[in-house]
Amino acid sequence: MIGGRLGKKSGLGVYDWRAEREAVVGLEAVSDSFSPMKVEKKSDGVTEIDDVLLIETQGETAQALAIRLARPVVVIDKMAGKVVTIAAAAVNPDSATRKAIYYLQQQGKTVLQIADYPGMLIWRTVAMIIMKPLMRFKKAWPLNRISIPPCVLG
Repeated sequence: MIGGRLGKKSGLGVYDWRAEREAVVGLEAVSDSFSPMKVEKKSDGVTEIDDVLLIETQGETAQALAIRLARPVVVIDKMAGKVVTIAAAAVNPDSATRKAIYYLQQQGKTVLQIADYPGMLIWRTVAMIIMKPLMRFKKAWPLNRISIPPCVLG
């Protein structure tokens, strides 16, 4: 096999790490039509912006929270440095979601909006916790030393 720029013999895998990274492109700036806003921190992880609740994810979808609380809800999935990932309930009025985006942008954050699905950060964390011991097991017991039944391998 001839080793190319990318591939097994190049040692680079299938992703060219030398390529320049694309900058994170957040949502466009929301207009200033919302100020002044009444912002009140209700508790750890819950902020009320006028009638909108901005909640750090606990594994429940924004849609489920909005229906249960009977209010517009925007869930914060991940806040790393200057980038914030949010998910908004489908029942939210557009103005409610834009208000939350504006609030975060005023704090100097780049806002990325993702689909509202159960778990978000929680499931990624659980997957990482599960994968750690599996990776250690794999390193300690290479496949050539383990007899795996063919039915497991598929």
